[in-house]
Amino acid sequence: MAAAADAAAAAAPAAEEQQRAPPSLDRISPLCRLFLRQEWAKIDPALPRMLDVLTEVGSAECFHKKSTFKAHLVEVYKMLKLWGASDAIARCGLMHSAYSNSFVNLAIFKPDVERRRVAELIGDAAEELTHLFCVVPRQRLIQVELLDAQPLGTAALEAPPGGMTVPHIRTGEPLHVSTYHLAVFLLMTMVDFAEQLYSWQDCMFGNTDGRLRLEGAPHPEPRFLWPGPMRPGLWMSAVSRMGQLYMSCRRQLIEAGDARVSDLPVPPVFDGCSCVLPEADQEAARDAYWAAVSDVDAQGPGHADAAAAALRRAAELNPWAGEPRLMLAQLHLHAERWRDAADEAAKALDLLCAWGTAYDKRMSWDAWVAFARLPRTHKPMAYTNPALFSSDDQFSERVYWDNRYKSDPTTFEWYLSFKTMQPVLDRHLPKDQHLLQLGVGTSRLQVDMADAGWRRVTSTDFSTVAVERMQGLYAGYEGRLDYEVADARRMPQFTDGTYGGVLDKGCLDALLCGDAADADAAALLREAWRVLRPGAAYVWVTSGGPRARLPFLVSPATPWASLQVSELGQQGVLAGPFECSGWRGDADSDAGGDEQLREALQLPRGGYSHMAYVCVKPRADQAAGQDASL
Repeated sequence: MAAAADAAAAAAPAAEEQQRAPPSLDRISPLCRLFLRQEWAKIDPALPRMLDVLTEVGSAECFHKKSTFKAHLVEVYKMLKLWGASDAIARCGLMHSAYSNSFVNLAIFKPDVERRRVAELIGDAAEELTHLFCVVPRQRLIQVELLDAQPLGTAALEAPPGGMTVPHIRTGEPLHVSTYHLAVFLLMTMVDFAEQLYSWQDCMFGNTDGRLRLEGAPHPEPRFLWPGPMRPGLWMSAVSRMGQLYMSCRRQLIEAGDARVSDLPVPPVFDGCSCVLPEADQEAARDAYWAAVSDVDAQGPGHADAAAAALRRAAELNPWAGEPRLMLAQLHLHAERWRDAADEAAKALDLLCAWGTAYDKRMSWDAWVAFARLPRTHKPMAYTNPALFSSDDQFSERVYWDNRYKSDPTTFEWYLSFKTMQPVLDRHLPKDQHLLQLGVGTSRLQVDMADAGWRRVTSTDFSTVAVERMQGLYAGYEGRLDYEVADARRMPQFTDGTYGGVLDKGCLDALLCGDAADADAAALLREAWRVLRPGAAYVWVTSGGPRARLPFLVSPATPWASLQVSELGQQGVLAGPFECSGWRGDADSDAGGDEQLREALQLPRGGYSHMAYVCVKPRADQAAGQDASL
């Protein structure tokens, strides 16, 4: 008993891992979702008017680094809100350069005559911050007086107590910046730089070491074309150091009992701004990432391992960028490592939502977030190409199919035509036997089979709408084709050992899209096994290759006498059949000396193809032999 208990305890972690739910990619915060949907009034009732005014004054027509001035202002506002800043600070972000500042001359409001107008729009507190932001020499304040004053590698950066004094950028008079305002400007600069910087500015300002000094390019003559290759910029290291200075200011305010500290959030980046990204790690991570993503020839099957290694190195050196993980998730998808893909995509999505901006600015933040939500389960979708899959489609749900069939009165053929599959059907589904088809939908596959000589096919679907339509369309095949409402996971109306073959073209694929994919797949396969006659075959036509599908098919509950896979293209059989019943894992090494299995694990070979798995139930004499061996 003790040994059994020890064995059970040892097996528990493995069982827990096997049963653990895939990470949920619907993990976007309500506020983040409002920004994605651009529901401005729900974020701030005054925000729609603010945005209208920004448009009226021409900010949407002004160039700004990677987009327009208005787009930049809105993105800065979004990041501040997502980071938890107060409304006054976030609204300052929306107008932070509206009077122009030490970096750009984009005055969309005149500071001498329009301050009252801006105050009425965003509030007095926000306007005061905006005006101060536009007269402080930020480069001198933050880069020279703060960052350069503390050597690289300083364990914990500290802001000077009591604030700092700098010259007013217009009058030159001394201007004191309090600890509170220093914290606001550090936070604002972190967000401002993170939103806009990429490799073009690195070239323009000679930012080759990642210290972000912005002193000017080493070659004064014009030489860099906008936007350049748009590699990720070397800005994260400097922003992480600003984060430590910001947290130092925040601690000073807490120690002083300053109630305004509630305006200042703990940023959700760099582990609450407790970590600094070394400049060397930043550059090495950027270079590894770019090597993997910029050369299409380095991304194909022959180079995928090297690309994955580069992306893993990028993620290890710079764990605060989401895009390397999302690219790695795509490589996992290509290799049909579904759980790994979902895990990496979930980490990427968390990072993207935390930042509120993109590290790789070739695509917008919302585009990266949308793409990160695609591999939302560790099991394959009905289509393995995410570009063909709509995240709104609930393929495992009856209501989805009922609504689809109600809105589309036509027939529809998933995957492959009858002619393409006919060689497999001819060989494994006897024409003189009563066959069962699972999940017929509005396919006419069984009609083509009847026309080709199959004597009787019963087709099922859990959608009453689909079954009634097929009964009406093909009433002339009475006695040869019949249709029944049935859930392939539970078919008590069908007797054990009744059918000379079971055909499944995409039914199990649809169930694999659901949250209960493992349980649903096991239930369908048990039912297929139960209703098959001994020696008859379950034929599954699917989009998934052996690495994705064999884990479902090889099970003690369904000990097939033979399990073969063939690859089918639009012109027929492309490869196979290969025997797979000896499969025990999902790596090439698990094939051992089994050459057939080794060949099977290399599928698919074609660019657009499907698989046909033929699973044969043991004959009575084979079943007796299996029982004797147990």
